[in-house]
Amino acid sequence: MKTSILILSIGLVAVGCARPAPSLPSAQTIAPVQMEEAERLAACTAIDERLAASQRRTAELDAVIQSNRRSNQTIGYVAAITLPPLMLAAEENSAEKAELDRLQAERDQLYAKRRSAAC
Repeated sequence: MKTSILILSIGLVAVGCARPAPSLPSAQTIAPVQMEEAERLAACTAIDERLAASQRRTAELDAVIQSNRRSNQTIGYVAAITLPPLMLAAEENSAEKAELDRLQAERDQLYAKRRSAAC
């Protein structure tokens, strides 16, 4: 009985931490675009700035999630051994994970635009 509860608890923790990868941009987004050199350079600069801002925000969100990791692991270990409903006390960071997904999709789009602008 204890073994099955332990396995179930570990499985719940693993599933709770996982998040699916966002879908990739369509091939239409990646098609090369004809533009003047100055326009292309401006577009590339703007894309690079947005990518840098997105990566900074991702690092901030990762830090928030990392800050909860130790307490979540402790709750998971204690819950697996003693009281499985205690797992509900773990911080899910749902908002941060949702924003990370949004940022990843945005970065995929920006990389596709970079490629189409031949940056």
